[in-house]
Amino acid sequence: MPYLFDEFRQADDRFSRKFGGTGLGLAIVKKYCQMLDGSIDVESTHGSGSEFVVTLPLKPSDFIAGSEFSEHSDNTGSFLRIETREKPGSGKTLLLVDDSEPQIIQLSDILIEEGFKLQVARNGREALDSIKKVIPDAMILDLQMPDVDGFEVLKEIRNLEETKSIPVLILTAKHISRSELGFLKENHIYQLIQKGEVNRNELLAHVINLVNQDMKSHKATGKRKVSKTKKDPKPSILVIEDNEDNLVTLRALLSEKFIITTATDGYDGLEKAISLSPDLILLDISLPGIDGITVFDEIRKNETLSAIPVIALTARAMKGDRENLLAYGFDGYISKPIDNETFEIKIREYLNY
Repeated sequence: MPYLFDEFRQADDRFSRKFGGTGLGLAIVKKYCQMLDGSIDVESTHGSGSEFVVTLPLKPSDFIAGSEFSEHSDNTGSFLRIETREKPGSGKTLLLVDDSEPQIIQLSDILIEEGFKLQVARNGREALDSIKKVIPDAMILDLQMPDVDGFEVLKEIRNLEETKSIPVLILTAKHISRSELGFLKENHIYQLIQKGEVNRNELLAHVINLVNQDMKSHKATGKRKVSKTKKDPKPSILVIEDNEDNLVTLRALLSEKFIITTATDGYDGLEKAISLSPDLILLDISLPGIDGITVFDEIRKNETLSAIPVIALTARAMKGDRENLLAYGFDGYISKPIDNETFEIKIREYLNY
């Protein structure tokens, strides 16, 4: 316990230890707490577990010049300045096509709160009837539905002049076969997301970019170009990393300017790489299941993925690691812990963005 927050301390200091990492996680947490005039404490009982408590002071934010705020008083008489900018979905119409009532309720709550005008169709036939009445700005489409499924809906709208350019995001629990993936790409799918794998903020980022999507910017393959204009979608990055703390850090650094999708093991990472064709892949070398080197080999063997830049993301700090990974074929190397001042610059260089 006395050494828990020391730098480079491990529970197991043997060279052959089972778990990776650098022993910096808790040390970094403690330093952040101190920088914020706070503290971190721990209580631990052998065989029962540990409890960490972070205490931070609550300070009112300074007024941000150029922002619009409304003032609200709480029951203590204090005033809180709350930003009142226009919601990102204002003026945009979304058609949600899904036969799962829980999914409809969940997505409706999220999307309506962000200002979207939502139309709901509970099967493919309802979706086609709805589009005849009002053409939406974009669609969120499930594939598994009775009677007329999502594939048929997609085929129908792409065959009509007035609907062929509607941006479509696929949100489904269905396992996509190689032939089905080919069909989706041919019909210019903006993004394919597996249900249950995207959090609220990631989903909103995808949907906000979806409604601003210009179908004419697609290549024939259906893969998005890396955009340099505000109207076009943000570049997409697939992060294959098994450490949740690192994922939180990467989302915080990247999610504002890029579309982030995450995978926590090699198998999941390969599936998402194939289904999403991201603009960039950040790949941890030490992964459960199959390691990062094997994942990289499989990516380079796949014709549809071989041109995607792959950056090694690793906590290894041994001399020569960087040179060895670059010589192996990786497009770049970023070591952990990440230096946030140079990280975004590096990402933009790799994306030419």
